[in-house]
Amino acid sequence: MRNFSSYPKLVKLLKGFISLSFLAILIWILEWEEVIIALSEFTTLSILFAILVLLIEFPVLGYRWHLLIREHCSFNLYRQLRLYFVANFFNTFTPAQIGGDTVRFFGLLRNEVPAITLIGRLLHERMIGLMGFFIFFLGCFLYALAADLIAILSPSSPLFLVVIAILIALLGALVAAFWGPALINLVRSFKRLGTQKWLIKVLETLDAMLRFGSANNVILVFFLSIVGGSVIWSLAVTIIARDAGVEASFALLGMAATLSDLVRIIPITIQGLGLREATFSYSFYLLGLDPKQGFVIGLVSYLAGSAAIILIGVIGYLMPDPASN
Repeated sequence: MRNFSSYPKLVKLLKGFISLSFLAILIWILEWEEVIIALSEFTTLSILFAILVLLIEFPVLGYRWHLLIREHCSFNLYRQLRLYFVANFFNTFTPAQIGGDTVRFFGLLRNEVPAITLIGRLLHERMIGLMGFFIFFLGCFLYALAADLIAILSPSSPLFLVVIAILIALLGALVAAFWGPALINLVRSFKRLGTQKWLIKVLETLDAMLRFGSANNVILVFFLSIVGGSVIWSLAVTIIARDAGVEASFALLGMAATLSDLVRIIPITIQGLGLREATFSYSFYLLGLDPKQGFVIGLVSYLAGSAAIILIGVIGYLMPDPASN
């Protein structure tokens, strides 16, 4: 009989090996002596400033989560932010940031929010976040194109393929948002299908996922997603880049930062370590910037991001819990 208990350890070891391999190959290609020199030239003040900027992201995205779940939950904004801050701490050591989702799920499940509703809203939050990334990337791309920061792309260009892929993904998300509820109702109308318990649960989850609410609420949620998920992250990367002597446009740095954050979701490494820096380096190459600087900026930016996540978790833990009074 197979011992499946050892599989998680093997997966972690494999991810660790892949992360170290990515880093080792990159440092070897980019000449490690120059990488070490570049890392030593960063100032503590700029890194602390980037961490401070990144801390702003959590109240913004926490308020977005409050807007998405408030009609199903009795928590006020303060309690939602406290839970959101603490939950983010668990994203530091779980793949695809699933730890934070798990903490929020069980934290609100105790508040008698139905499990299916919670799963649906968490998926909705992920969907909104991805769409925000896509919109921000395309906005940066169009600005860079209009300002002649990048040349008009040929169909064989890797960057052209990235733009097309993001357009298709955004279009797919919009189609799901507009036509998904109608398709769910159509499936529910078939009596034979409607008796399948597993299908009923799936449809209820999808219904919660695709429920966008009023137009005003949708606009505000998307605004918070773009600002909290993309603008603040790109601003922190820009601060790090300026300290490294890179004077590239915010639009170009925003494209590189967004691409790296999208790719690092792929759970083949430990928290995207190695993969995210590789993506940063390659993004810089695609955008006509120095890939060596891209690697160093990506590495330092994600270190600052990890520090911000740990700090916000501590802040959330120290916030008084109204339920205990």
